[in-house]
Amino acid sequence: MSVWDGIIGQRAVIKTLEQAASDLSKTTQSWLFVGPEGVGRSRLALAFAAALECPDHGDGICTSCREVMAGISPDVTVLATDQVAIPIEDVRALVDSSEQMPSTGAWRIVIINDISRIAERATNVLLKEIEEPALRTIWILCAPSLQGVLPTILSRVRTVRLSLPSDEDVAHYLESATEGREPVPKNIARRAARLAQGNVDLAFRYASDPEAIACRDRLVEELLRTSSAFEATIFADKLVEWVQRQAQDAADEHVSRAQREFLEQQGYDSDNGRLAKMESAVRAQYDHLGAAAEKKRLATRLTRDMFDRILDDAASVYRDVEIVHAHAQDAIGLLNREQRDAVVALAGSITRAEALDRVEAISIARRRLHGNGMLPLVFEALVCRLTRRCLSK
Repeated sequence: MSVWDGIIGQRAVIKTLEQAASDLSKTTQSWLFVGPEGVGRSRLALAFAAALECPDHGDGICTSCREVMAGISPDVTVLATDQVAIPIEDVRALVDSSEQMPSTGAWRIVIINDISRIAERATNVLLKEIEEPALRTIWILCAPSLQGVLPTILSRVRTVRLSLPSDEDVAHYLESATEGREPVPKNIARRAARLAQGNVDLAFRYASDPEAIACRDRLVEELLRTSSAFEATIFADKLVEWVQRQAQDAADEHVSRAQREFLEQQGYDSDNGRLAKMESAVRAQYDHLGAAAEKKRLATRLTRDMFDRILDDAASVYRDVEIVHAHAQDAIGLLNREQRDAVVALAGSITRAEALDRVEAISIARRRLHGNGMLPLVFEALVCRLTRRCLSK
């Protein structure tokens, strides 16, 4: 057993980190892990932290490894957020804590799950600490791409690039019974891996939730079926409404769960009448978790993440169309095999130039989405541009 067992398709990266963890006298103190969403950046960072703290460099069974991987090590701090941006107050608190000596391990380790979510003003607070960390402190920053990281940060860290795991690696992991999981049937594992396109988190979701794949199928089929401006507008409006409702429900559930966990940590039971006697300081923290502004920020983040996945699914259709145009179905294979006939029909009705134009339309929609464009307008414009009749006008 090893802390690296749950890391999928990153053999070269693991070898580099194993070497770094095995010689603490030469260990770099500021790292940047870069890789696409869902590839496992945060999990890799946690595994590396465990290997650094473990006397056996990550055996996975010692108390140190178990505490780090469970998120309860006193010497490993993880900064993550469900909001669109990480507040500067959280960054300042993190910097202050990084100056402390480790309690039980060799290092005090600070992990920031997405450095690109920190605004430039807040990032500046980190610069000196990352350039000259405290004697026993290691910083591990994570980001989906180098483009979202300030050059001043890049010049102060050792960058490790994660690659997309292959479909075979993801499927094999889903089919295995590691980490106490039930193995996923081969046919489900292979389809989940194919549709996830290297996103391990999404592959897990597809493998464990049949409705998730059903929703994706309906989206792709609707994109392939829609063929007029009127249909495009109706489809886009329904899509935006559905995503916003799903995101709000997920945000409400997340907040409720966070409040329940907070009460348990503080020794309160919401059913025993003690909430009315809650101390004012504790009550303030409890109320903050459920504040309308917090729910709104979380729902905004979830909405954007869901639309990002929808754009990925839309792009996969035109990736398949280009493969059909190139007569490479047998050599490369289609992602949307279940909609093969419709994909081939679409490829026969548009030119390569038109297919590329639609890929560009998806890229434009993504930029508008990240630029806080109005969702109904962004997706009405996109779906209209993707339909045959609208494109020909």
